[in-house]
Amino acid sequence: MPFLNPKLGIDFSDYIADRTLNFTGREWVFEVIQNWLADPKGDRFFLLTGEPGSGKTAIAARLAQFAQGTENCCETKDYPEIDAGFLHAVFFCSARESTWTSPLEFSRTLAMQLAQSIPEFALALKDIGEKTVNINASITVGSAESSTIQAVVVQNLSIQDLSGQDAFDQIVVNPLRQIRGEGFSQPVTILVDSLDEALTHDKDIQNTIVNLLSKLSKDAGVRLILTSRNEGKIKDKFIDIAYEELFLSSPENLERNEQDIQQYIDEQFRREEKLLNSLQIESLDQKTSTTKQPENPEWGKARSLLTSFKLATTLLLITFVDRKIQKR
Repeated sequence: MPFLNPKLGIDFSDYIADRTLNFTGREWVFEVIQNWLADPKGDRFFLLTGEPGSGKTAIAARLAQFAQGTENCCETKDYPEIDAGFLHAVFFCSARESTWTSPLEFSRTLAMQLAQSIPEFALALKDIGEKTVNINASITVGSAESSTIQAVVVQNLSIQDLSGQDAFDQIVVNPLRQIRGEGFSQPVTILVDSLDEALTHDKDIQNTIVNLLSKLSKDAGVRLILTSRNEGKIKDKFIDIAYEELFLSSPENLERNEQDIQQYIDEQFRREEKLLNSLQIESLDQKTSTTKQPENPEWGKARSLLTSFKLATTLLLITFVDRKIQKR
């Protein structure tokens, strides 16, 4: 998929893999997103919010994997709207990397991903690049067969002397408007994670990615999945825009979160016990062997890991139960 191509702006591959390590559960979240996507008259924005550590970025990264086709969504239900190719561009904001909160890099990365995902967008972007001195779009578009554009290759996209807002308008919004005006009617969905971290780019929110998205016009024909901490500054920017929100940390979602944690714990126990069992078999083979074999160093590591994990998850469950009691 385009957002895992290191040649198309920022490469989020390792970040996505790291955030989804041992991912389990969250089917109820995916069901809400599925229903939102399935409603063509639904709000343009879906805002997934939650307290720090509630799993927003892990969910966003998992959605990227669904779109990539490396993971399938949900074992028990069929969610046709969340399958390979359902996202056309993704961006993960991070305060640790200055480019990951830059409006210019945001605009450039989205434009390159959209050009690779949507051939019509690539043509429109190439056309704009040829007419604008501030933009150099190196894009190769193959011949059209049966009204279908073949072989789009995005080599590079450079922007000079443009503000974040101007860049966003010229290389993202305007090409989208152009293809919509030319009759392109397919859905376009973009995922942007951690808007709260995007605020670290500048003290003035007007100079951030949040501001760009809040001004995105309807005629661009885009639906956005956004994640953020439950911050007033961000919601205030979208106060005049209708959006659907799912607050992960809401008390009404406590039981679902607990079920997800229990599922995670059960899965980790299965994995660690499987490792211990395999090491026990290996240890037994060594004892019955006539030749003395050194003990596998992983045996001690596994025992220590399992003990630590059981302690940590027990404390985690105690914390959740305590919270639940306090809310009653």
